[in-house]
Amino acid sequence: MYLHEMRAILENIFLNESLDSIIKDNKDIPEEVIRKYHSDALDDNNKSDRALNFVLKLHRKGEIIPDEAKNLKNHMRVVSKLNLFPKLKEVNSLSSLHELTSPHIDKVATKKELNDADSPVVFENEHIKITQHKTHDSAVKGAMLHKDNPVANQCNEKGKAQWCLSVGGESGKSYFDSYTRNGSSPLYTIFNKKTKRVHALVADSSKSVSDRELRDEKDRNMYDDYPSLNNFINSHKGIEDSVVGEHLFKGSDIPKGIHKELPADATPEKIREVAENLKPNFRLAANLNLNPNFRLAALAHPNAPHDLLASKIHIPHTSMNPNLPKHLLATALEHPDDEVRNMAVKHHKLTSDQIDKFITDKNATVRTNAVVNNDLSSDQIDRFITDENANVRHNAISKPNSSSDQINFVLKNDKHPAVKRLLMSHKNIDNSHIQTALNDADEDVRTAAIQHKKATEEDLSNVLENGIEKTKIAALDNKNINSNHIIKALDDKNANVRNKAASVSFLPKHIDKALDDKETSVRFRAISNPNANTDNIDKALNDYIS
Repeated sequence: MYLHEMRAILENIFLNESLDSIIKDNKDIPEEVIRKYHSDALDDNNKSDRALNFVLKLHRKGEIIPDEAKNLKNHMRVVSKLNLFPKLKEVNSLSSLHELTSPHIDKVATKKELNDADSPVVFENEHIKITQHKTHDSAVKGAMLHKDNPVANQCNEKGKAQWCLSVGGESGKSYFDSYTRNGSSPLYTIFNKKTKRVHALVADSSKSVSDRELRDEKDRNMYDDYPSLNNFINSHKGIEDSVVGEHLFKGSDIPKGIHKELPADATPEKIREVAENLKPNFRLAANLNLNPNFRLAALAHPNAPHDLLASKIHIPHTSMNPNLPKHLLATALEHPDDEVRNMAVKHHKLTSDQIDKFITDKNATVRTNAVVNNDLSSDQIDRFITDENANVRHNAISKPNSSSDQINFVLKNDKHPAVKRLLMSHKNIDNSHIQTALNDADEDVRTAAIQHKKATEEDLSNVLENGIEKTKIAALDNKNINSNHIIKALDDKNANVRNKAASVSFLPKHIDKALDDKETSVRFRAISNPNANTDNIDKALNDYIS
């Protein structure tokens, strides 16, 4: 026992000496940031200098921020266990690290980690696996896509689903808490073992089927009506026997009735019967009259006969059929009815040439769906970002392959502040774009810019010196703030700015300074700060007594 304790003490001494050396050699990065990465990002069994230096390299390139350090731990464990350090010389981005380590994560994970209490597998058969995500950290991990997922490279962040509640940091946690109602509405991911696709469901029983949060990897809510929901259920065999199936069938007899009449193996004859409503006394098991959604679900069923689809091409849901022949899709795309075209532009067989035709479609909703549901070429993005409709422009510039020049064009020329504000979350934003946004006339655009992880320390200093209250407070939310920024904010004339600074202070000297503030609210924020130490508490008590 004595040797074990002494060894632990000596290891801690040597580890701290090594860490102090790294801190001394990297003066451009705040000490607290380096310690955060050392504590949270590195494998517990390998906190070597070369591991930490690699993480700091990603930090300098703007690929990671301290608040997301924990998301690196599993990947750095793979690097350590499989001795992949020599390959890190070629790794210069977070996506490249994921490509290197993701195929091996299961190999090095412990049994406990594979059965993480925060990520229990609640249902599994030969077709699907359903995992519940009880925490935000679990939701972040759940968004990591299988390497064979066909849309993995089409997401905004390569290899990661675009669900807002799976974004790292405080913004993602805020979405997670909001959507799950602080955990009362469970979050599940449904993994299809055949297709490698994954969907996320927030099982909020208070929402109707049209408001259901069942989203694919690109955050598209494609199952918000009964026909599309039945196709989803049929393509995930056994889901009806799971807790997710229970939720999908809850609140209405219609989904269960449709699935009973139109299962995955429904015959063309049965589908025709339901679509044409040939049986005059047709009734559901639940004693409901035949609902129009049954006919629509029949038309959307993959086994529907083509002659039936041809005769019903004027009905929008016919264009939802995944096996719709190309010639019928072409007919639907040119149909005079806006609703038919609107459904047709969502079809997975849509070609680039067909998308071109919708750049000038008279209906803005059709143009929006043409953009949202399809990959666009650079030329198509060029044309859609000049559309008269702000929603079309926003969705076009949000495409992951939007170039730096296209982003610049929108930031300089778009007349709608919301388009520019939302653009600041794009993965291709760089500091030149941030500079443009910081000079925008709209305060919300400037606020979004200064919150960006690629805003520099100089940007933060300039905003804290010359910005308005809103942008100064936003700057203090940026994870790149340093000690000088806090001190500057604590000297600000605006009490609200000083309040914020007192809340985010991370060193005892900041809290001491805030405790000298003339405003009670600032002093209260300081003493409520979790980083306040015993000296700070003593100072506050002595000041109060005196």
